[in-house]
Amino acid sequence: MAYDKENKRYSKEKKEKTEQVDHRQVLTDNLIELMENAGKWEMPWFVCPDIPFNAITGEKYRGVNVISLMSAGFDNASFATYLQWGTLEKQRQAAHKDLIGLQADFQSGSIPADQYLRDKAKIEAVFEDLESKGMVDRDKPIHVKAGSKGIPVFKAVDVTILDKGGSEGVGEGDESEPGTKKVKMNVYAGTVFNVSQMANMQAPKGRTYDFEPHAEADLHAQAMMAKTGLKIEHNSGGRAYYSVNEHKVVMPEKDKFKPGAYYDTLLHELGHSTGPALGRDMTGSFGSAKYAFEELVAELSSVFMSAELGIPHNTENHENHAAYMKSWASALKSDKNMIFKAASKAQQSADFQNFVRQEYKIENGLVKENDKELKTPAYIAEKLPVLKKKQQLTMSM
Repeated sequence: MAYDKENKRYSKEKKEKTEQVDHRQVLTDNLIELMENAGKWEMPWFVCPDIPFNAITGEKYRGVNVISLMSAGFDNASFATYLQWGTLEKQRQAAHKDLIGLQADFQSGSIPADQYLRDKAKIEAVFEDLESKGMVDRDKPIHVKAGSKGIPVFKAVDVTILDKGGSEGVGEGDESEPGTKKVKMNVYAGTVFNVSQMANMQAPKGRTYDFEPHAEADLHAQAMMAKTGLKIEHNSGGRAYYSVNEHKVVMPEKDKFKPGAYYDTLLHELGHSTGPALGRDMTGSFGSAKYAFEELVAELSSVFMSAELGIPHNTENHENHAAYMKSWASALKSDKNMIFKAASKAQQSADFQNFVRQEYKIENGLVKENDKELKTPAYIAEKLPVLKKKQQLTMSM
């Protein structure tokens, strides 16, 4: 069953209509429009500065869901499903009713003062939790504002496909079905609403950091060098690039960049540097589809890492911004799955980089191991510090 907002009821017919929408194509079309209008608008590609998270569970969204939500036009990172927002209203209603009843019982003398204070403290805790999520007024209902449109989110599922090569996921052969392999595919999972689309809700305070972002970015670069053998060199030239065969990032000196552009560029190149360790195809020549794909992966990974490190991201800081936007838009028009593939690879890159930085900080006594909050996939831990055999190619970005 699906909720029909127009008629305020659940409807099987509405669900059937909804399922006809190709949400993968819708997301791709939206991104194409943003890319083609880059430079024409003041609106950036990604409006939300932080990694989106679920307002109810606190879990961060990952992969293509980060792209879908960061590009949806909202300047805060708080999202939840229609039903999840509804749970907040149920909690508010219950707490409001309990408080009225409690006050009536106390005033009538049915309960003593100590019980009244204990029970009131429990109700107060419910209200405070709701307020921490953004509730404004304890006496007003929480609901999706009329006319609000949900943003699609996706989930990875295991599917078996014919093994033709070049599939979206990475899978293994299925012994029960020769000529096939199991892969993970992103499928439409439903819609979410931003907190700004909710009545009686406001965006919670933005993320705070226990570090100075630029200092943390410098430490991150040190970690990548120490833990992966990466070399980072600065020179007086005008190009920034990653060399695969030397596993080296070359950067112009900091004073050659516009304010804020240095770290955007550095994080882009660090994204490229994870390619060999994560087994990405780095053989594309300039202007090829493979080259454009790797560029998109690096740019998305820099978006993810900028949010992790608290550094504002601006795609226009990249010297080839306009050309890349044009090439990505063209590639997306011919492959609606490209953004899903690139987002998956970019998430792997960000996971890898976050793991590297955290391990470096533990080894150098900057954090305690039991303080580690990162949920690092096992495949990431296995990659460090062993890198794949270097390919004889220089990817100049």
